Amino acid sequence: MQQVYDFYSIGPADEALRYLVSILNNGKEDPQRTLILMDFYFYTLRFAKSTNLSPEQASVFFSIMKTTHERTAASPFLHLEKDYEVFKDTLLRHSVHRPPFSQKIFSLAEAKAIDEYAVNTYFRHYLMYKYAFTKKLRLNLSIDNDTPDVAHIAIPPVPVLGADKGEGAATPTTEDVVEKETPVDEASVQPPEQTIEKAEGSQDAPVRESAVPPTNEAPQPEKEEPQPTIPHADSGEHVQKETQQATAEDSISEVPRPTIQEIAAKELAAFVTQTLQSKMDELRKSLMTKLQVQEDQMAGKLKRLEEKDGGGDEKLASAKGKDAKGKKK
Repeated sequence: MQQVYDFYSIGPADEALRYLVSILNNGKEDPQRTLILMDFYFYTLRFAKSTNLSPEQASVFFSIMKTTHERTAASPFLHLEKDYEVFKDTLLRHSVHRPPFSQKIFSLAEAKAIDEYAVNTYFRHYLMYKYAFTKKLRLNLSIDNDTPDVAHIAIPPVPVLGADKGEGAATPTTEDVVEKETPVDEASVQPPEQTIEKAEGSQDAPVRESAVPPTNEAPQPEKEEPQPTIPHADSGEHVQKETQQATAEDSISEVPRPTIQEIAAKELAAFVTQTLQSKMDELRKSLMTKLQVQEDQMAGKLKRLEEKDGGGDEKLASAKGKDAKGKKK
C-alpha cells in the first residue's frame, strides 16, 4: 500500500517508471520482457491515478491485472474467452458486498471503467502478450526403423493347378519303365565262384556250355539311353507366375518411403489446423453477427429517413395547394 502512495506522489512519468523498475524488477527476466512488463504496470497504475481511485482500490486493481497476466502467460495455448471470463468474475467479486464470498471495493461505474480499460488495452493486444511471455512449443518426432522390409518378406510359392492329380509331373523315362516291368530273380543269379568250380569238375562238358542254368524267363532287353523329358503345359504357367511374382517384389521394393521431415510436416500441419479451426469458426460467427446487426441498423435509419422525406413532400404539396386557392380567391 505504501508503494502506491509513493507512486501517486511522484510527478514526472520518467521518475515514476524508474521507481517501478527499482521495486518490481528482480533482474532474472529477459530485458525485453522486463521492459514490456514495466510498461504494463506503469500504465495500469497511471489509469488508477487518472480515474481518482484510492490507494486501496489501485492496489486491488493492480493485483487483478497482474494475476490476469500471469494466468495468460502460464499456458502456451490460446484461451482468450476463458481468461476474459476469469477477469470479469474476479472484478465482480470485488464489486459486490457479500462476505465471506466477496467484498465491495469498486462501485458499478468504477467496475465498468476498469472493464473497458482492460478490454481496450490488455485484451486487445492479447496475442502480443501471449507471444512475448509464453514458452515456445517444439514437436520432437522419433521413428522406429526396425520394422520389417516389404521386399524381404518370404512369399510362399503358388501351387500349380492340377498338381494333386499328377498332371504337372514329368514323364517317366525308358530306364524307369524297364526296371519296373522286368524284375530280377535273385535265385537265378549265381556268384562267379560256383560257375568256375562246375567248369573244372566236368571236363567232358563242352566248352560252349553256359555255366548259368537256363531259365524260362525272357532275356532282358538292352538299356536304352534316357530321352529328354518333355515339360508339361502347366509347368510353363508355373514359370510365368514365378516371373510375375518376382516383378511384383521388385516394384514393391522400389516404392519411395516418406522422409522424417515430410512426416513431421504433415503431423504439425494437422496439429495446427485442429488447434486453430475452432477459434477461426468462432471469430467468423461473431463477425457475421456484427455485420448483420450493422446492416439492420442502417436499413432502419434509411427507412426512417425515407419516411421523413415522404412527410415533407406531402407538406409541400398541401402548402402549394393552399397558395393556389388563395390566388384564385
